[in-house]
Amino acid sequence: MRDNRLLALVILIIPIIVLASSTLTFYLGYKPNATTNNGQLIVPQIGTDDLNLSTADGEPFLFKKGKWYLLYFEDFKNLEFSNEKYQMLFSLNTTLGREMNRVKRAVILKEDVVPEEYADLLKNYPNVFFLVDKNSVLSQRISGVSNDPFISKSIFLLDDFSNLMEEFPSNLEFKEIFEDLKTLL
Repeated sequence: MRDNRLLALVILIIPIIVLASSTLTFYLGYKPNATTNNGQLIVPQIGTDDLNLSTADGEPFLFKKGKWYLLYFEDFKNLEFSNEKYQMLFSLNTTLGREMNRVKRAVILKEDVVPEEYADLLKNYPNVFFLVDKNSVLSQRISGVSNDPFISKSIFLLDDFSNLMEEFPSNLEFKEIFEDLKTLL
């Protein structure tokens, strides 16, 4: 009888000790030094609620809450490179499987781009939102914490709260970006 009480006491105390020690180490500041993501986290995140974005047709556009967006900034200096990026965005979305409906793709254009320059790309990628960043507000916000997105050719991730949270530099491969997306979703 005495052994059963001792065993019950040990079983009760072990979880309490584990919880107390983990809580104590957390509040003392013990945490990992780095994350395991391939992209670069944007700290602090960049809000997008007050942007002045419009579609290629000129209609106002707002990012939908609850959807993730892959953003690519386009200046049409190299159409072959652009086509490769669009293909990567398409492949990332397709490879996600069931999660593909949670991720949308958008291309942010400079204000001075003429619609005829990207008409063929619009036809080839019908599920991509082509947006115009009026007054370059979004690109200026990104330039404040990172490189100019039109020059860096990075892909950016917008979370489901419409905050710009991660940058995938142009040197990352498909697999590395896909690993991050799969982890986040």
